[in-house]
This record gives sequence, C-alpha cells and structure tokens, in this order.
Amino acid sequence: MLARAEHVYDHLSLPVMELVTDTLKYDDWSARMKSILDPPETVALTDEEEEASGDGDGDGDGYE
Repeated sequence: MLARAEHVYDHLSLPVMELVTDTLKYDDWSARMKSILDPPETVALTDEEEEASGDGDGDGDGYE
C-alpha cells in the first residue's frame, strides 16, 4: 500500500514542478522581487509643502 501511495504522489507532484519551472522561464520574477524589496525614493519636503496627512499635525490620520 505504501509503494502505491508513493507512486501516486510521484505522478501528482511532477506536473506541478513542471508548471512551476515553465512559469519561472517566462515570468520576470527577479524584476518583481527587486521592485518589492527596493525601498521607494524619498524626497525632502520644503517649508511650503504640507505633509501627506493633509491636516498638518503629523499623525497621518487626516484629522486635526
């Protein structure tokens, strides 16, 4: 029974690995990972610019 279960598992897992391998061939996964892991560029605010929260108190909630 164990040999049969191993045989079935081997035949089920091989197509999945083939799909993963084929996907990695055509998908630009390294560029996507770099875009996720690289921090965004930051810019300095001048005195005239308001913070992103919009209310000026600096807590980011949008309410004063």
